[in-house]
Amino acid sequence: MNVETHRHTFEDLCSWLSPLKAVSNETLERLQIEDERLSLIALSNHYWLTGQLTHSIRAKGGWKCLDVQTSDYLVELANHYQTYVSRVKQEAETVTVYFPDNQLDCILLKGVVSLLDNTGQQMGTRFMSDIDLLVDETEWQTAISLLKQKGYQESLGKDDVVAVGLHQSPPLRHPGSPCCIEIHRWPLKRSVLPLLPVERCWSEKIEVSPRVYRLSANDEVILCISHSEIVDRSYEDRLIDLKQLNNLAFLILHHGDRLDWSIISGRFEQCGYAQILNATLFNLYQLFGVSTPITRPQDPVLKEHYLECISRYCSGKYNSKLDKLRDVLKGYSKTNILDLYGAERSFPVTKGRLEHLKRHVRLLFPKR
Repeated sequence: MNVETHRHTFEDLCSWLSPLKAVSNETLERLQIEDERLSLIALSNHYWLTGQLTHSIRAKGGWKCLDVQTSDYLVELANHYQTYVSRVKQEAETVTVYFPDNQLDCILLKGVVSLLDNTGQQMGTRFMSDIDLLVDETEWQTAISLLKQKGYQESLGKDDVVAVGLHQSPPLRHPGSPCCIEIHRWPLKRSVLPLLPVERCWSEKIEVSPRVYRLSANDEVILCISHSEIVDRSYEDRLIDLKQLNNLAFLILHHGDRLDWSIISGRFEQCGYAQILNATLFNLYQLFGVSTPITRPQDPVLKEHYLECISRYCSGKYNSKLDKLRDVLKGYSKTNILDLYGAERSFPVTKGRLEHLKRHVRLLFPKR
């Protein structure tokens, strides 16, 4: 399914996925054209959204437009999603029993909330590769040790870097488990932590079950945006992370009036990220039709950013060798080096960059 992605394919996918947008006649007609259909599915596969796409095509009356081969493929893939996510849910239920049984509190972060509580998303449509749990920093090592006692092991390659200032544990996987567990002591890495102070996470948490919590509505939205747009650099790289934007749409619609947009915007503004918030909400409105009290749909600067993001997909530039090289070079930034290798030594940036370079050399020229 290596089919060129055009702008209307990008927008068609969002029309199918959006809980608010109606599907146009043109979108329905394109679903009946093989190349258009394959392009749509290829894009949804890229973002691990095909489970939700399958559900949405059924719900919005598009199933009759599919040929038998495509409908069989989508059913098979959706069943795989459902089976996998059910296994992840079982894993999450097991792990979140270990903590209360050992007098440990935990806060559910990101996708696991949709499995153990509610974010408005259909069960089995949100694909996730790990379970993220936040514990008190003073109990972080205790929580990691507890899982290791239960048979979990660190899942790391020999050249993976365990950051000195890591906000989460190395991935922990139990033999036969469908996914990894990551135990966080902070919700975000240190350089972005002022956006979501850990003390606030604990003071405003919401109980899901005894000693198991989720973040407040405001904090769930802040985490979703900051992780995708700042930590993963989607804004800086002029990329639209459709998976996270789709998750954000459901979060905002689910929480509704519980969200205080003055608090959310104030947090981003205080930390110097106001334009990133504005751009994310602009993209969300354009693609999913989800608006907020602070969305600025007529802002020409935000529109220019949005069109540049879309054009990268239409031209295929988002996956170019130049972009991959640029990503590697960004790994040598001062902030990233200090996050990975620490600042508590002499010449920390220089020494950290040398260690980072040695790692890349080992990856480029592995020993035979």
